[in-house]
Amino acid sequence: MANPYYSRQLQIQSVKPVDRTCFLDFLLRRLTCHSNATYTLERIRVANIVPLTRYVYERRIETAERLIDLYGAHCIGLFEPILVRYEQDLVQLVSPPIIERRQSQLVLCDGTHRVFSVRRRECEGIIAVAVDGVTVPLPGVVNQWGFVERQSVQKPASENFICFNPEGLTGYTKVFNGPNVWLAGASSTLTDNEILSRMLSLKQCKRNDNIASEQRPLNVKDSVN
Repeated sequence: MANPYYSRQLQIQSVKPVDRTCFLDFLLRRLTCHSNATYTLERIRVANIVPLTRYVYERRIETAERLIDLYGAHCIGLFEPILVRYEQDLVQLVSPPIIERRQSQLVLCDGTHRVFSVRRRECEGIIAVAVDGVTVPLPGVVNQWGFVERQSVQKPASENFICFNPEGLTGYTKVFNGPNVWLAGASSTLTDNEILSRMLSLKQCKRNDNIASEQRPLNVKDSVN
């Protein structure tokens, strides 16, 4: 499917939380990288979350800030799963950050820029996907927020992690970025379950397939693995 929504800024028509049961079913069917893991939606203290990456990027920080404002404008708790409806019957799923429980640590595996931004705003807690029972190694050594550096140009994955381990890149980016979380022709009569089911039926794309990321109307997802 072509991506007309990347060619220009689109007008947001509505923002609504996704039914949690529908979202978790979508999550279990879409995420196949950890066969024995369990996934739950939980409110997690921001102060307890630790980063993996070495860098955050200015453009993504700006996008994260806009997303946080969008949640606030619609009185939706950070970061409940939401469906953003645009003009031309285009719908985007925005998933919460993904946090893996690794022994005694809550390791941030997707959503680095959003958590970086809410830390600056001194937010106490966020909704996140908590993942338990992961056996695949992490893509790098856990970092500390005080050592995360802001950059204007994106670094390759091999430079973005401390002691980079490519076997730990399990694919969160592929399933929650780009065309994989967009649905065209989504009439306003479709239920949450119908929208997510149709997204699942689409061929999953790699992050950069046919995507001009700098032209996205709302680039709300970032990823670290």
